Amino acid sequence: MTSDSPLDFDKPSLFRRLAAILYDSILLLSLLILFSIPWVMLAKNFEFKATWGLRLIAVSILVSFYLYFWRDRQQTLGMTTWRLKLVDSNGLKPNIAQCIIRLCAALFSIACIGLGYLWMLVDKDQLTWHDRLSKTELILLPKKKK
Repeated sequence: MTSDSPLDFDKPSLFRRLAAILYDSILLLSLLILFSIPWVMLAKNFEFKATWGLRLIAVSILVSFYLYFWRDRQQTLGMTTWRLKLVDSNGLKPNIAQCIIRLCAALFSIACIGLGYLWMLVDKDQLTWHDRLSKTELILLPKKKK
């Protein structure tokens, strides 16, 4: 068992997970607005519908954001604030395929009226649908000593 094994850490609560999502949503909304403004201006000047481009921008930002932070840092900014870290089932950094599966499954969890998240309340290991499907999980990091 390594020191980063998920077994050595507490599981985060549903509240902590949702708080991290809220923090990340604020940042994602800001990025979406920032990157959408030039597209809307371009669409207005050339008189074409901006809808398909805005969807592409939104998906690109969402995927890039989560894949970068989950794969490279194992934490988004919201996760850092709430002391959450993403690990694979061995306590290691997740691979790109696991991150992609996790993102798709998390979106599906939300689309099912949040049932994928609520599942952790009845799961014996306190895992969500996307934790199980991607073979990853969130761990709660200890407080830093002052």
